[in-house]
Amino acid sequence: MAFRTEIERIQTDEGKLGGYYEKAAVLCWFTAGHKAIPMMIKLPDEEGQVIQIDHLQVIYSEKKFYAATLVWEYHCRVEQNKMFQEFVLMFYPETMIWKIKRINRKM
Repeated sequence: MAFRTEIERIQTDEGKLGGYYEKAAVLCWFTAGHKAIPMMIKLPDEEGQVIQIDHLQVIYSEKKFYAATLVWEYHCRVEQNKMFQEFVLMFYPETMIWKIKRINRKM
């Protein structure tokens, strides 16, 4: 009878990334434990004006692979005008690029 002593790690690939993502400027705190915590976002609105979004609440985060590219996904929400708006932040550590997928366009 054979026993395995190592832990087998399987990286699942999520396939192609779907949806519409925009580039965003993100202020992020990288902890000593190699964890990234997004704190603020700046992005253009419909008129082209740069808006700043503070006080992000990260609901959950996970690391995924899309077409063999590592992406850190942050599912967030922010309170604006007494309503919560949800969005997804994506961080590409190889290129240091942040992108945002807005759930609704009012943000």
